Amino acid sequence: MIDYQRLYPVFRVVQKFQQHIEIPCISFKRLPGIVVALQANAYMRKKRPHRSLTKNCNGFTLIEIIAVLVILSILGAITVPRVVALDTFATQKSFEWAINELNGRECISWSKIKTSDSNWLGDEQLFAEMDTDLGAEYIWSSKTAEGATLHFRGQQIGLERIPSTYLKSGTWRMK
Repeated sequence: MIDYQRLYPVFRVVQKFQQHIEIPCISFKRLPGIVVALQANAYMRKKRPHRSLTKNCNGFTLIEIIAVLVILSILGAITVPRVVALDTFATQKSFEWAINELNGRECISWSKIKTSDSNWLGDEQLFAEMDTDLGAEYIWSSKTAEGATLHFRGQQIGLERIPSTYLKSGTWRMK
């Protein structure tokens, strides 16, 4: 029985010899000491786990990076259309808020005129007294007592105004 643990130094010498010197004409199996060293090599590989050439390998493998890129591209494909739809939805809700705000201001102006000492003179008086400033992002174009065009963040909407009467305040709505 061969004591492989005693042959470990011989195995290391043969391993160094194989790594640094290439002798193409000699077959290592024909040399008797080398045969024992090769058997020791097989035994030691069973006993000790194989270590890589670089002991501290930090980082990611190519497969891991590709997997992360695939996952990110799938998430991007799902979320980008939702973000675009969310922006459109927010702009639409902003126009709805503006119409509700205008209707509220119209009602307040109508109530002030009706409860004041001055008499009801007509819709023109109410439209002249009504505050239509909705903020810096809202831009009016062609504003009249019959309607207007309202711009918000690059989008526009046509508004129609139903005039006020003696019994009811006017209302704004989309065309």
